[in-house]
Amino acid sequence: MKVKNVDICVGCQFGSEAKGLVASWLAKINHYDWLVSVNSAQAGHTAPLEKDGKVVEYIVTRQLPSACITNRNAKIYIGAGAVINPQVLIAEIIYLESVGIPVSERLYISAGATLITSWDLDGEKELRLTDRLGSTSEGVGYALSRRALRQAQTVGSTKPDISLILNSHGIESFTIVGDRFTHEIIEGDVFIEGSQGYGLSVFNSYYPYTTSRDTTASAFLSYAKLPPLNIRDIYGVYRTFPIRVGGNSGQMYEEIEWEEIDKISGYQDIKEYTTVTSRLRRVGMWDAGLAYQATQINGVNKPILTFANYLCKDYENAKTFEDLHAIDRDAYTQIVEMSEDIGIPWFAISTSKEGGFIMDGDSSDRII
Repeated sequence: MKVKNVDICVGCQFGSEAKGLVASWLAKINHYDWLVSVNSAQAGHTAPLEKDGKVVEYIVTRQLPSACITNRNAKIYIGAGAVINPQVLIAEIIYLESVGIPVSERLYISAGATLITSWDLDGEKELRLTDRLGSTSEGVGYALSRRALRQAQTVGSTKPDISLILNSHGIESFTIVGDRFTHEIIEGDVFIEGSQGYGLSVFNSYYPYTTSRDTTASAFLSYAKLPPLNIRDIYGVYRTFPIRVGGNSGQMYEEIEWEEIDKISGYQDIKEYTTVTSRLRRVGMWDAGLAYQATQINGVNKPILTFANYLCKDYENAKTFEDLHAIDRDAYTQIVEMSEDIGIPWFAISTSKEGGFIMDGDSSDRII
């Protein structure tokens, strides 16, 4: 194996920490050779599409790494730990290529990845997982339960072959790869784009109000079938105000209404809806205990804070750490206290939906 460095992006709360925004930015500044997705069809990452230096739209990816939107040269790998809905993958490839982003010619898919079938979608509806646990009911948990029973379909076992399914939609040039792939072909700098968040791990204390898989950096590495070597940076992503999906989705620290965010930030009528199911999200105050635990368990060494503008809307105009302090000292103090909670200074802070990042130290200029 000729892997030089492996970076991993992990959510440190309950998902929707803006990992798509972070991943697309990191892919642009770090120039990775491989972009790896081990994600499932129920989790969407939103990333900006830029033309002539301006954001023209936001694109949601569920199966492909959102990092492929900004890094258009790196090879794309969907790893063995991914859970794929073929129709979702097809729609993503077709759309990205329609807006000028090459996909199929640089796409590799593990033969070991699990496939979601109509059986899995129907099974979750019958179990009423949405009502019981706030599940997105996209068939992921049911497919994984069948995988554990050795009954699930995989990319390499499905009939007709998934290649024929993709070909029938005009998608060609991709490569289906077996178990020896990661040991022989992946080389250079690798970026693994994890989905959801630490608090949603099936092995977390929030169980059973969790997702159906582990959601830690070490799990994402395993899903990619890469060894625990050459790890360079683990980017942990944290929101100023954590969210959970709407409905009966489990415990949340000091849950508040969205109107409270309006009062704190100075915005009017802030509301967020889940990317895949369009349900109104629940929102809560910063949970120092959860953030610290996520930092330690994931081995985060480069933490990134998002939604700083929810503390003060004028932060959208900030370009340096000094600007944050000058614009609103109270909000700046909260940001410093959050870094003390996790035990590491912020590597970067996101100040706007458009992808503005402020970095500490000498590189403190906004990077768009």
